[in-house]
Amino acid sequence: MPSVVVGYHGCDAQTVRKVLNGEPIWMSQHPWEWLGKGTYFWEDDEERAWRWANAQKERGKVDTPAVLQAEISLGKCLDLLKPSCRDQLRLAYRLLDAECRTQGKAIPQNRKTILKKAEDLPREEPETPDGDLLFRYLDCAVIEMLHRSREEEKEPPYDTVRAAFQEGKPVYEGSCIRDKDHIQIAVRSKGCIFSIESIKSAA
Repeated sequence: MPSVVVGYHGCDAQTVRKVLNGEPIWMSQHPWEWLGKGTYFWEDDEERAWRWANAQKERGKVDTPAVLQAEISLGKCLDLLKPSCRDQLRLAYRLLDAECRTQGKAIPQNRKTILKKAEDLPREEPETPDGDLLFRYLDCAVIEMLHRSREEEKEPPYDTVRAAFQEGKPVYEGSCIRDKDHIQIAVRSKGCIFSIESIKSAA
């Protein structure tokens, strides 16, 4: 695994201007994020970031699609492409499951739609056309449990989390390769992001 990678962050052109003026890139806190809390980048995939930003425009979430490029020092990385890190994830799942049972709560589940905070029901929005479980409540909870357990055990925190994902439709009939497959990085330590520049914008 390289110690430094190039990442691409799809966003709005207004976000680009703010970041280039010194504001930090937004760190997601949503409970459905694929790799837990962090600032998300597609590793070495400008095109995927650009397509994502344009898809967000179609959904009314972005006014002017844009892409930021950054060099990312992975630092201490929870690299889920490695067996030892996946072993940590299995342990974190067992800890989360035990905690939920003790508290009498249902363990979170990955879903096709976002849950309403109050009623815990899906929003009135269509499912993804590919049927992907885009809202990773379970995976996010497990990863956050892993971080929490390391903190409680006074183990060094992870700076970044990295994983490969299958997403989208098969590229041809019978294929296990999907048209949105990617490697994603969630950066938890802001000091790991440097050399930020704007590389593409619809403006």
